[in-house]
Amino acid sequence: EAWFGTSDSDPRSFPQTILSRTTSTTLQFPSVPNNDYLIEYSDDMQTWTPYIFTATGASSLWTDLDAVKKTSRFYRVGIP
Repeated sequence: EAWFGTSDSDPRSFPQTILSRTTSTTLQFPSVPNNDYLIEYSDDMQTWTPYIFTATGASSLWTDLDAVKKTSRFYRVGIP
């Protein structure tokens, strides 16, 4: 059984994300080191652009440098 959370052994452990927007947009989320995560972003919630990210620690940061040019952008994080 697999689930997306902050623990490989506790299915009740749910991620909480933090999104900050200054000169770039940064997504921060809890992670399990060496696990792969699928980050997807969209400007219209119809077409999603995927990015595979390998976590290096218990908390991961991913920066979207192109997002500051957008009036809105949507994100989702999952497991590939």
